[in-house]
Amino acid sequence: MRAPTPPSVSWALSGFVVGVFATLLATGVLTRSSHTATAPSQPTPRALADSALQTQVQKLVSKQLGKFTDSRQLRLISFRLLHVRTLEALTDSSAALAHYRSVYVKFRLNDNPLGSSWRLRTAKADVFAILKALYSSGLPVYDTLLVGVYPLTSGKENKEAQALVAYETHDDAVKIPWRQWGRENEAVVWNHLSYHSVDPRFA
Repeated sequence: MRAPTPPSVSWALSGFVVGVFATLLATGVLTRSSHTATAPSQPTPRALADSALQTQVQKLVSKQLGKFTDSRQLRLISFRLLHVRTLEALTDSSAALAHYRSVYVKFRLNDNPLGSSWRLRTAKADVFAILKALYSSGLPVYDTLLVGVYPLTSGKENKEAQALVAYETHDDAVKIPWRQWGRENEAVVWNHLSYHSVDPRFA
């Protein structure tokens, strides 16, 4: 089942970051896959202190994005690690998910001189690169929410606004052979995402 339209998601993303994952799950935007039981077996990532995990994950994300946009703005705007707040975590009596953290990243999207369709391809490449880096790192990364912003026209104004949302659940991420997949699989990963939306003004 596909998620609601982007406007219904935007209001959830505009609130406190800590409530983002819980809000999207509660509103039905994020539906857990019914095929979790058939997902390939994955080794349990090692537990890390939040400070160490924060440093390592942020370093991975920053490396994939690069430092500046085409207009020389810093690409990474904000980054947060969040405690896993899913139905699985609430009902897991073994507390196996206690050391996992969900990742929230807000970043600036690059332009592309070839036009809007190529601009979207560039954005999808960013999403793929970040997700691959995170889910092949061996770090305890659970769900990942990526929010891309870009200067969009609204009336007579042209200001930075949310242009893209990409969400990957842990349940779906473990089904992808990240280490074997390269850039030729960017579109496949985009279509495989648990949820994604793009503002039509962006592409």
